[in-house]
Amino acid sequence: MKNIKILFLLLVCTICLSAQSLDVKVLPVWDGTTEEIIAVNDTFKITNPRQLAWLSEQYFIPNQTPYLKNKTIFIMNDMDLGGESTPPQSWMPIGMGNTGGDGFNTIAFNGHFDGNNKKIINVYIDSVKPYYSKYRPIGFIGSAIGLEYNSITIKNVILENINYNIPKDVNVGGIVGFHEANSTTIENCHVSGKIRSHNGLCGGIVGMLYPHYSSFDPDIKNCSSHCVFYREIQDSFDLDWDKVYAIAGGRITEEGMIESCYATYQSFTPHFYGLGTKVKNCYSTNGFVNQGNGFGDTAYNSYVAATQVINEIMDSNQYSVNCYYDSITYGSQSGRIVKGRGLDTAFMKTAAFVDSLNQGLSEKKWKQDYADCPINNGFPILVWQKKKQTILWDSTTDTLYVGDYYTPTATSTSGLPVSYYVYDFFHWNTYPDKFFVTKAGEAILIAKQAGDSIYAQAPWVYKKFHFLERTYPRRDIKIEEIISPVADSCYAEGSTIIPKVKILNASSVNATNIVVHVIVDSAGTIIRSLAETITVIDTNASYTFEFPFGFTIPTMPSTNNKLKMTMYINALNNDTNLHNDTLSVYFSVKQVNINENKIQAFELGQNQPNPANTLITIPYILPQQGNVLFKIMSISGKVLYKENIQAFRGNHIIDINTSSLSNGMYYYSMEYQGKTIMRKMIIHK
Repeated sequence: MKNIKILFLLLVCTICLSAQSLDVKVLPVWDGTTEEIIAVNDTFKITNPRQLAWLSEQYFIPNQTPYLKNKTIFIMNDMDLGGESTPPQSWMPIGMGNTGGDGFNTIAFNGHFDGNNKKIINVYIDSVKPYYSKYRPIGFIGSAIGLEYNSITIKNVILENINYNIPKDVNVGGIVGFHEANSTTIENCHVSGKIRSHNGLCGGIVGMLYPHYSSFDPDIKNCSSHCVFYREIQDSFDLDWDKVYAIAGGRITEEGMIESCYATYQSFTPHFYGLGTKVKNCYSTNGFVNQGNGFGDTAYNSYVAATQVINEIMDSNQYSVNCYYDSITYGSQSGRIVKGRGLDTAFMKTAAFVDSLNQGLSEKKWKQDYADCPINNGFPILVWQKKKQTILWDSTTDTLYVGDYYTPTATSTSGLPVSYYVYDFFHWNTYPDKFFVTKAGEAILIAKQAGDSIYAQAPWVYKKFHFLERTYPRRDIKIEEIISPVADSCYAEGSTIIPKVKILNASSVNATNIVVHVIVDSAGTIIRSLAETITVIDTNASYTFEFPFGFTIPTMPSTNNKLKMTMYINALNNDTNLHNDTLSVYFSVKQVNINENKIQAFELGQNQPNPANTLITIPYILPQQGNVLFKIMSISGKVLYKENIQAFRGNHIIDINTSSLSNGMYYYSMEYQGKTIMRKMIIHK
C-alpha cells in the first residue's frame, strides 16, 4: 500500500454550523492508502481509515514490538473501510500472529483497542494477499495475545456489514481471529455481516479462544453477533478445531468464558455449534441452522428462543446447567437429544422467568423486554441492552435539479436529534440549514442517531439522490392511473360510471388549467365524450380527480361487449414528455335480466340459471351509490358466504361460483341502507 503522509482534509472535515444548523460530516472511506499516525500519551487517535491501515502495516515490520506494546488505538470517527467500493478494498488484519516460518515475521496485537462506539462499516477480507497462510488467523484483528502476560482490552467496537471470504484453513472471527484469553477482555462489541470460512474455528466475535485458567472470569461479555455463516463441507472433520459458533469457539478443555452476550444468526453449515464453547447468561434467537447446536458445548443459565426449528440443541455428552429452550418451537427433532429444560413460550415472556434466570446471581444479568417497544419479541433481554430506535425520512424526494435547495427532514422514533453523513461534496454545498445542488450526478445522504443512556444507536438510513440538469421551466404532466372504470372489469348495461383519474405534475412549476378529456368508444364508434378542467396541481404532486358527471353504459350487441375509455390531457407548451399524457382502459358490458329502466328502488333479482349449477349470476339495482352486504345461507340460517360491495347507482350483477355447495335449497340476501331482500336458490348440478 502507498504511504501518504499528507492529510486529505476533505475526508474528515466537519461542517461548522450554528446550534440551529444542519449537522453534516463527510464519512471517511478507505482508498487503500495509508497515513502515518503518531501516538500521544501512548494513544493513537484514529480519525480516518488510512491511519488505521498504517497501524496494521506496522505489525508486519520486524522489531516493532516495543513501539506497539501496550499502546491504545482509539477510534475518533465513524469510517467506511471500502468493502463496497469498486473494486473493493481488502482489509489486512491488525496483527496476525507470531509465526515466521513462511517467510514473514509478524507480531500479534498486544495493546488496547477502543472503538469508542463508532461504526466501522464495509470491512472486506479475502485471501488473495500473499501474507495469508494456514497459521495466521483472520479477523478485523488477526491475533490478540498478551505478550509477557500483559493485559489486552478490546471494547466498544461496532463492525457492520463485514464480508469475509476465506477459503483457507485458518481461524476466522468477526473481530479477532485468535484470542489468547489470559488477562484479556473483549467487551461491548457488536458485529453484523457475512463470514465464509473453510476449516478451522470460526465465530461472529472471535474465531478461537485459547486458553483461560479462571473458568468464570468472562473474557467476552456484553457483546452481540448478527452474522450469516457459510462453510464448505469437508471430507474430514476435526470435532475440536473445525466448528462454527455465533460468538466464539475453542477447545472444550481450554476455553474462555462468554457472558451476557446474545446472537441472531443464520448458519449454512453442518459444523455449527451454537453460541460458543462455554457460555453463561446468554441467549440466541431467530436462528436458522442447517444442522448443529443452539447453546454451545458448555452452557450455564441461558436460553434459546426462535421462530425456526433447530435440529439439535446439544450432543448427549455435553454439559448444560440451568438452560432453557422454547418447547413449542424446539423439542426433540428426529430422535436427537435436546439438553436443557423446555418451557412454555408464554411463561418465558414473564417476570417469573426473568427472576429464575437472575436467581443466585450476585449481580442481575437479565431483565424483561421493553413493554412499549419490544426488542426481543417479549423474551428476556440482558440488562445492558437499550431500547431500539429507528430513523424515518419525512420526505420521499430523491430527485433534485441543479440550483435546488434541499433540507433533509429525517427524524428518529426516540425523538433524539438526527445528524447526517455524506461521502463527498462534489455535487452539493451546504448552507446553515440546507444543501444546494451544484452539478448533475448522484450522491448518498446517510441519516444517523448515536443513541443515549436509554436508546441504542439507530441503524443508519441511506438515501440516494439523483441530481439532474433542467431547462427552466420544466413541464411534464402525466396520467398515472385510471382509477374508474377498473381495467378488465365487467359492468352491467344501464349502470353509470364516474371517471376517476390520478395525475402527476412532474413539472418544476405548478400546473394550471389542465383540461382532461374522456372518450368512450365501441370498436371505434364514439359513444360518449366528456371534458373537465382542473384549476391547479402543485409541482411534484399527484392529484386524484373525479368527474362530476359520468356516463351510462348502453345496451351492447351480443357480438361485441367491449368498451374502451381513453383519457388524455390538452398539450402543454414545452411539455418534455408527450408520451405519458394519454391512457386507456378496456372493460366489458354484461346484460342483466332486470329492466334497466327500473332504477327508482333497491331490487334484487333471481339467480340465473335457475336452478343454479356451478356458475351463477345474480342481478341487482341500486337507486343511489352505496354499500351492500351480500350473503348466502343454508335453510337453517347459517351464513355460508358473505361479501361487502361498494357499488354505484344503477344495474349490477354478482358472479358466484357454487362448486363448494351441495345440491339443495339455499337462501341469498342483500342488505342496502337498512333494507334486506331475500330470495330462494336451488342448486342442482
